[in-house]
Amino acid sequence: ANPETVLAKADQLHRLADEFTGTSGLPTVRMGRIAGQYAKPRSNPTETLSDGTVLPVYRGDAVNAPEPTSAARTALPSRLLLAYRNAGNTLSTLLERDLGLAGRTAPQRTYAGHERCSW
Repeated sequence: ANPETVLAKADQLHRLADEFTGTSGLPTVRMGRIAGQYAKPRSNPTETLSDGTVLPVYRGDAVNAPEPTSAARTALPSRLLLAYRNAGNTLSTLLERDLGLAGRTAPQRTYAGHERCSW
């Protein structure tokens, strides 16, 4: 969630929107899932590796890590706090850009959205 990465992703989104606008002749709203995808609901609580080892399923960086080890798949509450901070930093970076504070000469508004989870 560092500013360079966030702004690079936002720039990519803006270039894509400009392509859509140029091709269609219609205005394009720039909206991205950029400040959130840290938790992933899963259908099963565990997964079985090819060697038969059963581990808790990866539930996203806000919960555990993707590496297939028991230690990595242990849920850590501190991950939730880190995800919260990262989402806030990402949105702050976009806001600074939209206000023209991020060193950009032509600020463009980016909308961030996320679907509602039902789990």
